[in-house]
Amino acid sequence: MAAYYEEELYHSRDIIPIKMENSILNPLYLLAVINSWLLTWYHQKCNPKAQKGLFPKILVSDLKKLPVFPANDDQQNAIAELVSMVIAAKQLNIDADTSVTERTIDELVYTLYGLSKDEIAIVEESAIKPEKGLTKSADESVASVDELV
Repeated sequence: MAAYYEEELYHSRDIIPIKMENSILNPLYLLAVINSWLLTWYHQKCNPKAQKGLFPKILVSDLKKLPVFPANDDQQNAIAELVSMVIAAKQLNIDADTSVTERTIDELVYTLYGLSKDEIAIVEESAIKPEKGLTKSADESVASVDELV
């Protein structure tokens, strides 16, 4: 799970900060992609420690390898606007139901990555049955977080 915070923050070693300076990515777009079902699924499939016990782990090296699609400004802004809506709703009421907006974000992420309906079904079923996996290889136009931030 990723979070967004604009102020100065002190944290433990368990938190991996991403400082975005001179990035081509909108930070809210990056937040959406990292928290999407697709990249959650990808992380679980590619990193054995993601399935470890009650407290799954993500390492800096794992984070740097996440395949973040370098969307254009319009694509990033559309997703960032939806993320802003989720953040605003949660700030007003932490228990606010933002599932419809979050679902829309996931659908936009699937579209960016060019997933078919069958591939989307595989990703979404994996939340219930983690033994299933995506068969499509990563698109060459996808960059790692390390290359974009």
